[in-house]
Amino acid sequence: AGASGRRMAYVVLLYGKKWSVILARMARRLRQLQVVRPLLVIAIGEEASRACRLLAAGHIDGGDEHGQPPAPHIVCWSPASQSQVHRFTAIHTMLHLGVDVLYMDMDTYLLRDPAPRILEQAASGRRGGSPFATQADEGDDGGPLEALFARHADADCINIGVFYLRATERTAVWMSQFLAWYHDHPFEIDQRGLHVFLGLWSKQLSIAYKPHDLVKVRAGILEDVNEIVIGDVGWAGSLSRMFIFHWCHRPIELKELELNAAYDAGDALEAYNLPLSLALDSNKAALPGSAWEKVLLFRDILAAYQKDPPPERTFCW
Repeated sequence: AGASGRRMAYVVLLYGKKWSVILARMARRLRQLQVVRPLLVIAIGEEASRACRLLAAGHIDGGDEHGQPPAPHIVCWSPASQSQVHRFTAIHTMLHLGVDVLYMDMDTYLLRDPAPRILEQAASGRRGGSPFATQADEGDDGGPLEALFARHADADCINIGVFYLRATERTAVWMSQFLAWYHDHPFEIDQRGLHVFLGLWSKQLSIAYKPHDLVKVRAGILEDVNEIVIGDVGWAGSLSRMFIFHWCHRPIELKELELNAAYDAGDALEAYNLPLSLALDSNKAALPGSAWEKVLLFRDILAAYQKDPPPERTFCW
């Protein structure tokens, strides 16, 4: 259940051979961050399924030889059909079982564990974002937020690479409605549909055939300029405040190169028991071939995406 007292799982969608290699590195990173909540892997295809089973069985980076915290419990689900929609069907089931969900794309890297920050915002009821008005404000009963989504720092629409859903009666029914709508309207885009279903403000975003009886959930936005950031868009602020870096639409070859550099930096610091975010913010030089050189390389990668001033926010289509 974790410190919040709520049952929650991290969830990722694993697809293809290249991402299967990254899965073990992600699990190791969660261990470095002392994440104790389980990781549900929705493994699409035989290669992904096999990689997840080996990891869950402890055959890949599963040891605890040097007194490191135990790796998070890995749960694998391999649906019979190969569709990315299965991330929503799995999340739908979890919400009905009363399990909160923290979903992350495989092309994200955790500089710090985002769960405490996200759960704190959800419990506080702070909507976040600018503008942050939602259609659910009329007759809003207050209380914790039931949904928190990442957003593009240069636009007024969500990005579904990182999001949190709190398991309540309303979110369970709401996700059922979304899945039914998405099944009936496959020409629509899942990301755009979720934005409208959340009732979040947007200048011109719309969908076809929005349900008239749509359940309203209390939704908000995660900080998208410095905390949960997208590389394509850019970021501004301090490295010490960053939780997740998302490569999003970057070319796959570049993603692979820079993601591995990020994991190399985290692994290099494991023996020192030093937070990566602190090392990135304070380290200025390194000896060639040292662990600190890997930290500086990752720092240079992040710096290449930094913008001053911050990205200008416009509107989504």
